[in-house]
Amino acid sequence: MSSAAQHFGMSDDEVIQIIRFITAILNYHIIQIFTYSLYTMVFVSAMHQIADAHSGANKWPSQRIALIIIICVIWALATLHMGMSWNGLVSIYVTHGQSQNSVLAYIMVYGDGNWSKKRLILDVFADSVIALNAILAELINVWRCWKIYNQNYLIVSLLLLCVLCGLSRVNTEV
Repeated sequence: MSSAAQHFGMSDDEVIQIIRFITAILNYHIIQIFTYSLYTMVFVSAMHQIADAHSGANKWPSQRIALIIIICVIWALATLHMGMSWNGLVSIYVTHGQSQNSVLAYIMVYGDGNWSKKRLILDVFADSVIALNAILAELINVWRCWKIYNQNYLIVSLLLLCVLCGLSRVNTEV
Protein backbone atom coordinates (compact mmCIF):
# COMPACT_ATOMS: atom_id res chain seq x y z
CA MET A 1 0.00 0.00 0.00
CA SER A 2 1.38 3.43 -0.94
CA SER A 3 2.07 6.08 1.67
CA ALA A 4 -0.79 8.32 0.41
CA ALA A 5 -3.16 5.36 0.61
CA GLN A 6 -2.03 4.64 4.16
CA HIS A 7 -2.45 8.30 5.07
CA PHE A 8 -6.04 8.36 3.82
CA GLY A 9 -6.85 4.81 4.98
CA MET A 10 -7.59 3.44 1.50
CA SER A 11 -7.15 0.02 0.00
CA ASP A 12 -4.92 -0.68 -2.98
CA ASP A 13 -8.00 -1.05 -5.22
CA GLU A 14 -9.18 2.41 -4.25
CA VAL A 15 -5.74 3.83 -5.02
CA ILE A 16 -5.78 2.14 -8.43
CA GLN A 17 -9.20 3.67 -9.16
CA ILE A 18 -7.94 7.12 -8.19
CA ILE A 19 -4.82 6.71 -10.35
CA ARG A 20 -7.08 5.78 -13.28
CA PHE A 21 -9.14 8.89 -12.52
CA ILE A 22 -5.99 11.06 -12.49
CA THR A 23 -4.91 9.55 -15.81
CA ALA A 24 -8.36 10.25 -17.27
CA ILE A 25 -8.08 13.90 -16.16
CA LEU A 26 -4.75 14.21 -17.94
CA ASN A 27 -6.08 12.55 -21.10
CA TYR A 28 -9.14 14.82 -21.06
CA HIS A 29 -6.95 17.92 -20.90
CA ILE A 30 -4.67 16.67 -23.68
CA ILE A 31 -7.67 16.13 -25.98
CA GLN A 32 -9.12 19.50 -24.95
CA ILE A 33 -5.84 21.28 -25.81
CA PHE A 34 -5.66 19.50 -29.16
CA THR A 35 -9.24 20.41 -30.13
CA TYR A 36 -8.69 24.00 -28.96
CA SER A 37 -5.66 24.27 -31.24
CA LEU A 38 -7.77 23.02 -34.16
CA TYR A 39 -10.49 25.51 -33.24
CA THR A 40 -7.92 28.32 -33.19
CA MET A 41 -6.68 27.36 -36.65
CA VAL A 42 -10.26 27.40 -37.98
CA PHE A 43 -10.86 30.78 -36.28
CA VAL A 44 -7.75 32.35 -37.82
CA SER A 45 -8.59 30.89 -41.22
CA ALA A 46 -12.17 32.22 -41.03
CA MET A 47 -11.00 35.69 -40.04
CA HIS A 48 -8.52 35.65 -42.92
CA GLN A 49 -11.23 34.59 -45.37
CA ILE A 50 -13.60 37.29 -44.15
CA ALA A 51 -10.87 39.94 -44.42
CA ASP A 52 -9.91 38.80 -47.93
CA ALA A 53 -13.53 38.74 -49.11
CA HIS A 54 -13.94 42.41 -48.21
CA SER A 55 -10.45 43.72 -48.90
CA GLY A 56 -11.60 45.82 -51.89
CA ALA A 57 -14.87 46.98 -50.39
CA ASN A 58 -15.02 50.45 -48.88
CA LYS A 59 -17.79 49.70 -46.42
CA TRP A 60 -18.53 46.47 -44.63
CA PRO A 61 -22.18 45.60 -43.94
CA SER A 62 -23.15 46.07 -40.30
CA GLN A 63 -24.38 42.47 -40.07
CA ARG A 64 -20.96 41.22 -41.18
CA ILE A 65 -19.23 43.37 -38.56
CA ALA A 66 -21.62 42.11 -35.86
CA LEU A 67 -20.94 38.51 -36.91
CA ILE A 68 -17.18 39.09 -36.77
CA ILE A 69 -17.49 40.60 -33.29
CA ILE A 70 -19.61 37.67 -32.06
CA ILE A 71 -17.19 35.12 -33.55
CA CYS A 72 -14.30 36.91 -31.80
CA VAL A 73 -16.21 36.93 -28.50
CA ILE A 74 -16.92 33.20 -28.83
CA TRP A 75 -13.23 32.51 -29.50
CA ALA A 76 -12.21 34.73 -26.56
CA LEU A 77 -14.59 32.83 -24.26
CA ALA A 78 -13.14 29.53 -25.47
CA THR A 79 -9.65 30.90 -24.79
CA LEU A 80 -10.67 32.00 -21.30
CA HIS A 81 -12.10 28.54 -20.58
CA MET A 82 -8.93 26.92 -21.90
CA GLY A 83 -6.81 29.11 -19.61
CA MET A 84 -8.86 28.17 -16.56
CA SER A 85 -8.68 24.51 -17.52
CA TRP A 86 -4.92 24.82 -17.93
CA ASN A 87 -4.72 26.42 -14.47
CA GLY A 88 -6.35 23.32 -12.96
CA LEU A 89 -4.02 21.04 -14.88
CA VAL A 90 -0.95 22.95 -13.69
CA SER A 91 -2.22 22.79 -10.10
CA ILE A 92 -2.53 19.02 -10.25
CA TYR A 93 0.52 17.97 -12.26
CA VAL A 94 3.11 20.74 -11.93
CA THR A 95 2.62 22.29 -8.51
CA HIS A 96 1.75 19.02 -6.75
CA GLY A 97 3.10 16.49 -9.25
CA GLN A 98 6.40 15.54 -7.62
CA SER A 99 5.21 11.95 -7.34
CA GLN A 100 2.08 9.88 -7.77
CA ASN A 101 1.53 10.10 -4.03
CA SER A 102 1.62 13.90 -4.02
CA VAL A 103 -0.89 14.03 -6.89
CA LEU A 104 -3.08 11.53 -5.06
CA ALA A 105 -2.85 13.52 -1.83
CA TYR A 106 -3.71 16.73 -3.68
CA ILE A 107 -6.76 15.12 -5.29
CA MET A 108 -7.87 13.70 -1.93
CA VAL A 109 -7.78 17.09 -0.17
CA TYR A 110 -9.65 18.72 -3.04
CA GLY A 111 -12.75 19.09 -0.84
CA ASP A 112 -11.06 20.56 2.25
CA GLY A 113 -9.80 24.01 3.17
CA ASN A 114 -9.83 27.40 1.51
CA TRP A 115 -8.34 26.09 -1.73
CA SER A 116 -11.52 24.20 -2.52
CA LYS A 117 -13.60 27.39 -2.24
CA LYS A 118 -11.32 29.14 -4.71
CA ARG A 119 -11.37 26.10 -7.00
CA LEU A 120 -15.16 25.89 -6.79
CA ILE A 121 -15.45 29.54 -7.82
CA LEU A 122 -13.11 28.90 -10.75
CA ASP A 123 -15.07 25.79 -11.76
CA VAL A 124 -18.39 27.63 -11.63
CA PHE A 125 -16.91 30.52 -13.61
CA ALA A 126 -15.44 28.12 -16.20
CA ASP A 127 -18.80 26.35 -16.55
CA SER A 128 -20.53 29.73 -16.92
CA VAL A 129 -18.08 30.82 -19.62
CA ILE A 130 -18.57 27.64 -21.62
CA ALA A 131 -22.36 27.88 -21.23
CA LEU A 132 -22.34 31.47 -22.48
CA ASN A 133 -20.17 30.34 -25.36
CA ALA A 134 -22.65 27.61 -26.29
CA ILE A 135 -25.61 29.99 -26.03
CA LEU A 136 -23.95 32.51 -28.35
CA ALA A 137 -23.13 29.78 -30.88
CA GLU A 138 -26.71 28.48 -30.81
CA LEU A 139 -28.14 31.97 -31.23
CA ILE A 140 -25.90 32.51 -34.25
CA ASN A 141 -27.37 29.32 -35.74
CA VAL A 142 -30.88 30.59 -35.05
CA TRP A 143 -30.08 33.91 -36.69
CA ARG A 144 -28.60 32.16 -39.75
CA CYS A 145 -31.68 29.98 -40.11
CA TRP A 146 -33.84 33.09 -39.76
CA LYS A 147 -32.01 34.58 -42.75
CA ILE A 148 -31.77 31.38 -44.82
CA TYR A 149 -35.42 30.38 -44.46
CA ASN A 150 -36.75 33.89 -45.19
CA GLN A 151 -37.80 34.69 -41.63
CA ASN A 152 -39.91 31.56 -41.18
CA TYR A 153 -41.24 31.60 -37.61
CA LEU A 154 -41.91 27.84 -37.55
CA ILE A 155 -38.29 26.86 -38.19
CA VAL A 156 -36.87 29.50 -35.86
CA SER A 157 -39.31 28.57 -33.09
CA LEU A 158 -38.23 24.91 -33.36
CA LEU A 159 -34.60 25.95 -33.09
CA LEU A 160 -35.31 28.21 -30.13
CA LEU A 161 -37.16 25.34 -28.46
CA CYS A 162 -34.04 23.19 -28.93
CA VAL A 163 -31.87 25.98 -27.47
CA LEU A 164 -34.17 26.27 -24.45
CA CYS A 165 -34.12 22.50 -23.95
CA GLY A 166 -30.32 22.62 -24.03
CA LEU A 167 -30.31 25.40 -21.45
CA SER A 168 -32.54 23.41 -19.11
CA ARG A 169 -29.90 20.73 -18.74
CA VAL A 170 -28.51 20.80 -15.21
CA ASN A 171 -24.81 20.28 -14.51
CA THR A 172 -24.59 17.86 -11.58
CA GLU A 173 -20.81 17.38 -11.57
CA VAL A 174 -20.13 19.85 -8.74
